[in-house]
Amino acid sequence: MKILHDSFRGGVKLRSFMSADIKQLYKWQSLSDMRKYFRNSATPSWQEHLTWCENTMNCDHEALYIIENDGRSVGFLRLSKIESSVAYEVSILLAPKSRGKAIASTALQIVKDSLEGETVRAFIHPENIRSIKLFTTLGFEQDKNQAGWYQLRS
Repeated sequence: MKILHDSFRGGVKLRSFMSADIKQLYKWQSLSDMRKYFRNSATPSWQEHLTWCENTMNCDHEALYIIENDGRSVGFLRLSKIESSVAYEVSILLAPKSRGKAIASTALQIVKDSLEGETVRAFIHPENIRSIKLFTTLGFEQDKNQAGWYQLRS
């Protein structure tokens, strides 16, 4: 599923995820400081990662993007159409060296602008203070009925 066309703002670009990106994503996802905030903190095997990528790339309700900054791949963004809902779930991760440079906020602003009028949700680990601050600064509000969920309503 393609939700966003390749989008560019400032030096930040969201481009469609390709098979050539699978290895880089695995490197990022295998970093322990990343995994501790995932719903499943266990690092997948390479084969599990390949299977997930292949299945997700061919799924009609998932869209995967690489975040680029000044032409370099620096992160990953996933949009999932929530089944039986009119909402999207967004997930984002940045390479450690790219954090604190407003890249994530710019990427999420592209998503907000592109999905204006849609409900966008994010699950954020309660100890991931940096992500909570990022999302709330962009207008996401904590869902009082579902722990860990933040929502941007249209």
